[in-house]
Amino acid sequence: DPENPAALAGIAECMIAAGQPENARQILGNLPEAVAADPAVAAVLKKLDQIEEARKLGDPAALEQALALDPDDHAARLKLAKIRNVEGDRQAAADHLLLVMKRDRAFDDDGARRELLQFFDVWGPKDPATIAARRRSSGDIARLEALVAEQAAALADPLAFRRLDGQFHREIAAVNGNPIFTAL
Repeated sequence: DPENPAALAGIAECMIAAGQPENARQILGNLPEAVAADPAVAAVLKKLDQIEEARKLGDPAALEQALALDPDDHAARLKLAKIRNVEGDRQAAADHLLLVMKRDRAFDDDGARRELLQFFDVWGPKDPATIAARRRSSGDIARLEALVAEQAAALADPLAFRRLDGQFHREIAAVNGNPIFTAL
């Protein structure tokens, strides 16, 4: 059925997963208004917008380096969150945005919170990353923030940095509440 929103959204998602976002955009580009307004189709269109935007945000390795030098570079962290989101690393994307919200809620006129809500719209309310991000506490964020600061201070000591990096990722697993991540 050429006007079945769920089918069209599913086909577009398959094209995105196959690395063909342009074809997905083409399929969803000329839909009747009622079909385009369907939540499934609207979420895929937002996802396509996020992919297009992330392509323009720069090299993720350079952004990681900028954050290692200055953990309070919120612009770099926001860009990296957007890139990680389209790469499929939802957990890292949410973590970066939550950290910006914790450190400077007013940055970019509350841009981290607004972006996280956009992610939630695309991920859906039952997605594990949405659920995990919504239940984070300020204590969780403070522990992650302290580990990021320790990592920045340990840049000159590769062994200490790796130890702290492992600790940071174990803490993310614990905060997430996913027993599989915690067991890894």
